[in-house]
Amino acid sequence: MKVNYVLLFYTILNVLANNDGPFYRMELETTNVLIGIHIKAKTMWNMINFVVGQDNISMKQLTFMFALPEQDYDPDSTTQIESEIKLQRWLREASGLEAGQIAADVRCQTSVNDLGEARRLMLKSDLRDLLIHILKNPSTHNMHFEHTCRLIGLFLSMKITAPSAYTTSADVSLPPDYTCVIRHESDILQSFKLFPRFIRFVNNENHRTVGGSILAFIQHY
Repeated sequence: MKVNYVLLFYTILNVLANNDGPFYRMELETTNVLIGIHIKAKTMWNMINFVVGQDNISMKQLTFMFALPEQDYDPDSTTQIESEIKLQRWLREASGLEAGQIAADVRCQTSVNDLGEARRLMLKSDLRDLLIHILKNPSTHNMHFEHTCRLIGLFLSMKITAPSAYTTSADVSLPPDYTCVIRHESDILQSFKLFPRFIRFVNNENHRTVGGSILAFIQHY
C-alpha cells in the first residue's frame, strides 16, 4: 500500500509540475517555511554546505533546487520534483519538526512564481553572508576550493527575478591552473582563481590576467 501511495504521489506531482495549482504551491511553500525556520535558527549555512557537498547532485540541479524552484529542470519535471522533495526532506529532518507542525504555516495562497522569488530573496542574504565568512576566514571552514566554487555559482543565480543566465556548471580546472569556471551551458559567466589569501577574478580566456578580489563583488551583488 505504501509503494502504491508513493507512485500516486509522484504521478500527481508530475501532472502538476507545470501548473500553478494548490498541490505544487504547497510543496514549494513548505520548503520555504523550512528554509525560514533554518535561517531563524542560524542553521541554514550548515544545510547549504551539506546539500552543495552532495556529489550526486549536479551544479545545475543545485541551481534549480535553490534558485529556480518554480521552473522545470529543462523539460524534465520529474528531476525538478524529486529535487524539491529531497531538499524538503533534508530540511525537515534537520529541523527535528514533524510534517504536521510545518503544515500549519502553509497557506497555498501564493503563486509558484512568487514562491520562487521569495526563496531567492531569503537565501541570497544567507548565502552572501556564508561566502563572506568563508572568504574572510578560510581556515575556519576547512573546505575544498571545488565546494566554494559551487557556492559562488549558486550565489550568482540568486537574482530576485528569475535569472536567464543562471549557473549550470561550476568546475575547477586541474592544477596548476586551478581556476573556478562558472558557466551557463557553454557560455562562461565568470572565472575565479584561488590565491594564498584571496579568490580573485581572472579573464575568462586568459586565466593569467588577474582582476580584483571577489569579496567586494559578493558584498555588493
